Amino acid sequence: NSSQISDGAAAVLVANRERAVADGLRPRARFRARVVVGDDPTMQLTAVIPATANMLGQVAHGLASGLLTSTLLAAEVPVLFFPAMNRRMWTRPVVRRNVAQLRADGHLLVEPVMENAWEIATQSMQANPGLPPAATVSALVAEFLAPVDPPPVQGTVPVSQPTDRGDGRNGSPDLTG
Repeated sequence: NSSQISDGAAAVLVANRERAVADGLRPRARFRARVVVGDDPTMQLTAVIPATANMLGQVAHGLASGLLTSTLLAAEVPVLFFPAMNRRMWTRPVVRRNVAQLRADGHLLVEPVMENAWEIATQSMQANPGLPPAATVSALVAEFLAPVDPPPVQGTVPVSQPTDRGDGRNGSPDLTG
């Protein structure tokens, strides 16, 4: 269980059932939901999905042990975290302190949703904190990344709004006199 950049490496071959069977492969999983999120490259890595206990701890303590943590440590904007981990980890005091520290530092953490998931430690299905439904994740990320326009400074006109100078020509008005 590795996330895209944060904790090691993983590979998944994605194919439709017919192609997998034709290639002699046995399908092992199916997609129940998916979310694709894209944003301006200058805003990338402002949401960590999923955020493991390890990732939360590294960022809370300012550790820059890899590309993602280095980028997050250098970010000048708040980061949105979607924690997902074993229920025992999520309830540990140290993880709760890390969550509190991240919030105190101005980051946002979405409360995980308890859902049944395979738990390696017990070799059984258990209620564990996970990601919200894909549509919820997508909506929250979109809301988080939505640009916030600052109010115009007194005596200026936002560039995105052409004005009529009064002489039939569009452009910025003369605000000097």
